[in-house]
Amino acid sequence: MRNVVIIEAASTGRYYVSEVARRGLHPVVIFPKFDHDDNEYAVYRPKADASCRQFTDDIFYAKTGGIEEYLDIAKRFINQIAK
Repeated sequence: MRNVVIIEAASTGRYYVSEVARRGLHPVVIFPKFDHDDNEYAVYRPKADASCRQFTDDIFYAKTGGIEEYLDIAKRFINQIAK
């Protein structure tokens, strides 16, 4: 199955996850770590997580704000296709 990586599936972004799955693809979700993570933003994550888990178990919460971490996660799924 082909993978599609979706970064930040909170708010309306969560609809990308259902659309990707509806098209027969496998969504991989990465929630980024923002320097300004605070209570205002945190309220969206539980609903977004629950919505995404209807379509995938491959949900990751970044520990850093660096693009390298996102790429490392994405490479796990790219390598699955290349084999």
